[in-house]
Amino acid sequence: MATVGSRSRREFLDTAWRWVAAAGAALAPLGVLGILSRAGGRPREIVLDPGILERAAREGGVAVEGVYVRVRDGVPDVLSLRCRHLGCRVRPDPARGGFECPCHGSRYGLDGRVHSGPARSDLLRPAVRRSGDRWIVELGADDD
Repeated sequence: MATVGSRSRREFLDTAWRWVAAAGAALAPLGVLGILSRAGGRPREIVLDPGILERAAREGGVAVEGVYVRVRDGVPDVLSLRCRHLGCRVRPDPARGGFECPCHGSRYGLDGRVHSGPARSDLLRPAVRRSGDRWIVELGADDD
């Protein structure tokens, strides 16, 4: 039987696996806390100031903090950029129009409707409200 120093290979591997298991047990609570903090996530607000709206109107749309903003008749039209398949961030695809998920290839139209999967649901439309000369996008825990 092969030996490492004064230990057999089996003893060495047994010790190594114990260290791996201990490290996994020590780090597991961090993963659970991350999942729980996201599951019980707080709503988040994005402020759209007049400069962002002007840019969105001029360029036909802009990505801002996890949402895509277009302006129609002076009112922001907002889509979440979170793919409805596994939550990856979709990106605008100017060449083909709409949005594409870089993770698994889901495609969405400019209106947020799913065109091809694996996603089966349209992009979310977060609530938007006016506050003075600004607009506030209200994202839920699952929107951003």
